[in-house]
Amino acid sequence: MLRSKFSFFPLIVLIMYMHSMSAVEPDDIQFDGNILTFPYVEVADEAYEVKFSLVPSAELDPIFCPILCVKLISATESSLSSARNPAKFDGAILSAPRVVSSGQIFTGTFNYLSNYSDEIYFSVDDASTAPTFSEEDRQLWTYEEMEGRFSYCQDNSLRWTSPIPFADFNNDGYIDIFFPIGCWQDDLPSNGGSNDTAIKSGMLFYCSNDLGVYRDCSSEVFGEEFIDTSKEGGKGGMIYHHNTEEPKDLNGDGFVDFVLSLNRDVHDGRRFYNTDNLGDYEKLVSDCFDGDEEKALEYSIHNLGHCNAWSEQYIFLSNGDGTYKNSRIPWQPHWGHSVRSIPNEVGGFDLISIGYGGDVEVARITGNEITDKKLDYKMYQNFDAATQVSPYVGGYFELDGIGYWVVDGIPREYIANFEDYSEFNLETGFYGTISGIAVWKWNPGIGFEFSDYHLPPPSDFFLYEGRDGKKKTGLYKRGVPQLDGGGYYSFMKKALLDPAEGEILIVQGEQQGFIQNTKRTVPINYVAQRGSESNWDENGLYGVNAVEGFHIKDGKIVPREKSIIEGDVFFKSDGMHFRDINADGFDDLLIINHHGGIYLNNGLGVLERIDAETIKPDFNLVWPFSRDITTPYKPFVAHTVFWPLRNNGTVDLIFQEEGTNQNNTPHRKLANGRYSAGNAGVVRGNYLVETLPKISVQSVMNRWLECVNSGEMYPSSCPL
Repeated sequence: MLRSKFSFFPLIVLIMYMHSMSAVEPDDIQFDGNILTFPYVEVADEAYEVKFSLVPSAELDPIFCPILCVKLISATESSLSSARNPAKFDGAILSAPRVVSSGQIFTGTFNYLSNYSDEIYFSVDDASTAPTFSEEDRQLWTYEEMEGRFSYCQDNSLRWTSPIPFADFNNDGYIDIFFPIGCWQDDLPSNGGSNDTAIKSGMLFYCSNDLGVYRDCSSEVFGEEFIDTSKEGGKGGMIYHHNTEEPKDLNGDGFVDFVLSLNRDVHDGRRFYNTDNLGDYEKLVSDCFDGDEEKALEYSIHNLGHCNAWSEQYIFLSNGDGTYKNSRIPWQPHWGHSVRSIPNEVGGFDLISIGYGGDVEVARITGNEITDKKLDYKMYQNFDAATQVSPYVGGYFELDGIGYWVVDGIPREYIANFEDYSEFNLETGFYGTISGIAVWKWNPGIGFEFSDYHLPPPSDFFLYEGRDGKKKTGLYKRGVPQLDGGGYYSFMKKALLDPAEGEILIVQGEQQGFIQNTKRTVPINYVAQRGSESNWDENGLYGVNAVEGFHIKDGKIVPREKSIIEGDVFFKSDGMHFRDINADGFDDLLIINHHGGIYLNNGLGVLERIDAETIKPDFNLVWPFSRDITTPYKPFVAHTVFWPLRNNGTVDLIFQEEGTNQNNTPHRKLANGRYSAGNAGVVRGNYLVETLPKISVQSVMNRWLECVNSGEMYPSSCPL
């Protein structure tokens, strides 16, 4: 750890900058140029606010003050009820865990000088620059404290997605956190279980106090210890956080609401049913409908094969008093991938859910009640054309005061020069629509009016051979070849990257690309290949996602010339979340994936990556796994999320261990034969985000290659 003199004299000059440069919090030790204030000091069972003044060099023997001495001028009862990382005095040593100084944070200790009796003096004994993430201010919850206390989660638990810190739900100025949890209620097929295994799915909700200390407040806020998204007989579903709409006030009571996107498409070894096979059809009727064929026939034959991925959809609606109602939306279970809110003609919001197999559902929010509105919407102008599209929809965006419905899927009849693309397959796979951005003006109570579309020119497309031996179509996006994946325009968000240009639409796909030389030209006759875990090949495909920006003005969509992010690519991105972290008027970006990601706006409307990997704490050293397990192992933190939880220019770190759904992971097996997740928690960040180190796309790739070539990890485990 870096050692430095803990001199307060320079602060007299720098104090005018302290509040703009430092993330000062109520329990932080502060200096106003003359007085050093400890807002909260624990002394035995009491808490005091303690103030010191600087001691002139001639007042004490210099031998006792090699760095600095201070003199006690007051000690009164603390006005704070608690502190998250308190200063402490044990009779000899006064510890100072957070002293904020000119954009830096120090930790230190003061020695009580007992040889003086006329005044109370302390000498600065040690001062060190605090680490980027605190080594002491860390909140930890074990599996037993979380889902392990529920009987239905004691055989296995999987935290399939990352913690979700999307909003301040209780309006206290701090961001609250959802931990999504799924617990399989039977073995999966790989272990002899059902192909339609139910999940007991839901959330635990953690809210903070006025100091940013978190606790499980699920019962207090939702009236449920386990916020159940599988109740009322449902088979559960895991949240698609990467394609879930940002929380917003949907019922107009001043509190944000949260509509979830749930399904059971969780890559857990189950297979879809083949409805062309009589035996498979009979099996799906038995598994998914308890043998009720009439109920099965309410769905299309095409959709039936996916019944083991279906989930019911839920929404968290505020009651207007700081509590929430967890409600099932009155739709049939379906394989949904996105639920989007859209303003209606009576001044509220309706919900549209788009899934595979033609599942388009609509509901209306009134207060905290929801009613089905699908039949009404079926009568709206162009409803089918605007909603029978790729399930990864952008949704509703207001740009320049006009409301648009933006989706991946252009009706073929609107493409003027479609014959120019005749050698390429551009279909989304849904209703003959073409993969590109379709822009519809939304007229509440009337319907959708086609406005414009974006389809790259034919010169941006190329052909290659897929792993199945069939001819495939790839696309260069900002010079980045995109192959072997889902839709080209899967995820869309609105952001203000540059106030001078206004809000723009930002789009990424769900494709694969090349990690080495991300903007290479794909050779003729290229055959797609995945990167091998044991033998990496530079031509192997990995999660390289190109990012583009678009202006939508006067109903027309135009590509942004300037890059969205330096290098134009994400690696293994699971969704984009734009926030102005440092309050400079420019949106920044947070990525939620296994490793977490932060991008800071450079003030010119381009996002630059923070080198989160070098500042991340070592979880294995800090929290050794202590539960009764059959085989010792190092805990593996599967999900980390960097987030501005305190809205003060810093980012904290949220983490969780993943768990298992396969019952085949030895290091998760307890002595009693159960399989479980591990710990979760929050680590306090100490520094303003603009002080954190940055890293270029090229440097990320170089570091990844060094990791791969070392042979110490599989390529997929090397950080990107």
